[in-house]
Amino acid sequence: MLLGATGLVGGHALSQLLADPRCSAVVAPSRRSLAAPHGKLHNPVLDFARLPDAPDWARMDAVICALGSTIAQAGSREAFHRIDHDYPLAFARLALAQGAQAFALNSAAGANPRSSIFYSRVKGELERDLRALRFPSLTLVRPGLIGGERQAVRRGEHFALQVLGVLGPVLPRAWRINPAPEIAHALVDAVLAAKPGEHVVPSRDLLLQVLRRHRRPVAGQALAEELGISLRTLYRDIETLREQGADLRGEAGVGYQLEPGDVLPPLTLPPAEIDALVLGLRWVAARTEPALAEAARDALARIAHVLPAARREALRDSGLRVGPSRTAATVPPARLQAVREAVGTQQRLQFAYEDAQGRRSERVVWPFALGYFDEVPMLAAWCEGREDFRHFRLDRIRRVRALPDHYLVPRATLLRRWQKAQGIAPDWLDPGQGHHDRSQPRSFPMFKPSTLLQYVRDVATSATFYRGILGTAPVEQSPGFALFLLGDGAALGLWQRDDVQPPVDAQAGAAELAMVVVDAATVQRMHDEWRGLGVRITQAPVTLEFGHTFVGVDPDGHRLRVYSRAEGMVARD
Repeated sequence: MLLGATGLVGGHALSQLLADPRCSAVVAPSRRSLAAPHGKLHNPVLDFARLPDAPDWARMDAVICALGSTIAQAGSREAFHRIDHDYPLAFARLALAQGAQAFALNSAAGANPRSSIFYSRVKGELERDLRALRFPSLTLVRPGLIGGERQAVRRGEHFALQVLGVLGPVLPRAWRINPAPEIAHALVDAVLAAKPGEHVVPSRDLLLQVLRRHRRPVAGQALAEELGISLRTLYRDIETLREQGADLRGEAGVGYQLEPGDVLPPLTLPPAEIDALVLGLRWVAARTEPALAEAARDALARIAHVLPAARREALRDSGLRVGPSRTAATVPPARLQAVREAVGTQQRLQFAYEDAQGRRSERVVWPFALGYFDEVPMLAAWCEGREDFRHFRLDRIRRVRALPDHYLVPRATLLRRWQKAQGIAPDWLDPGQGHHDRSQPRSFPMFKPSTLLQYVRDVATSATFYRGILGTAPVEQSPGFALFLLGDGAALGLWQRDDVQPPVDAQAGAAELAMVVVDAATVQRMHDEWRGLGVRITQAPVTLEFGHTFVGVDPDGHRLRVYSRAEGMVARD
């Protein structure tokens, strides 16, 4: 039985089960019919809150549970608990009564029934209650963030995936991104093997990634040093990976090597597309700073590892090469990496700049695009001092440092406005253009939010909401607090309190976050974007004595006012 077949991981598990000859039939209960029929598939459509006592379809050997939601999708904590805890537990009891011997759960990193984080606590409670049922074989798969394309977009998770894609090398292994097919593969293998006892499968993608880069056996000590873990932890991780099905050859004192196998799904790209990927990755490995170059080499090793043997040999002997770069000697790698990371994290940058005439200036900018050219890399940014877009050659930048606060406007918005203002096609920055005509109109919005501390019922839910509307991540977040830095000394703090009640209209002014933008058109655009995000709007756009404005409401009922100053008022103060 497969629960959650309509989800990201469940969909991959369903495809793998239907294709696996070891599985004779799949029962996939769902609340709506699955689109594609199959000879091995039985799809009872049910009300999960009212399961039948002993249906014929409930006679199975094993259960895979990939059922899950988010608080935002479920609509409330109570609904989330029902979907992520009560429903899986009810199916588990039903399956056990009908003779099921194995249960594999797609849980989460950090699952703990005593966690102060609601999401982790619910996952931990489910694990605890499944243990109490005493399945002969129980497997708990605990991935970090799940990588892949969902049919239903989770905005907060999508943003986190983008950020973690940049920060992955410095994060704990448990919180790295795990591709959905790999998670599904671990679940499927667990129930088909049905090894007695309890088995916990954590996120170990980094160890696999390191092993893929090496063609020959690597000493355990060298692997442990590269991963920053102890030898004891390494040996434990290797044994767990072997239990998951990874073909790891070697032993302590000799070295380890990952043989080609099906730990990752095989690539089905045609030869020309693989050649294009290889050439692009080799360009990145040859022309960028060490961190990004290493990521390109990792990706190339990952592709080679899952290719058929004949294509792997052709890849190794490929004649597609990249010549030497002329930028390596002019831009220090540390400077290039600092700028690239600031673009990825949307942090303000401060640096000294010398233009073509030798004039020096100090700049604070909002970096949003970095162009790699044969002559020199160039940065596109909004310059606070010039109040306009500027392009900066990285070989003329000195003393660069990322400031602790993040700029407010989403990077994608800056990019679109820059393209429109400059008349430059997407993904193109001509290093010969220099600064654009100063006579062009300035249409960039300057946000001035109030510095505010807001009490919220759930920090995780509210932080996800504000990530969506602000387009930036909190600089600090714990189970009870989150802090957003929004530029020019402005800050928004979220503090969790269990007794928070939604404010009524008469009280709402005491908990109002104001955002000042440059014109009425920007007010209207933000209104449309917020509606698209599902924000509740309590006041439609209207022109009042102080300017054009509208009001939205956050998950706790706090008012969010966006307005442009009326004509004749000072635009910035």
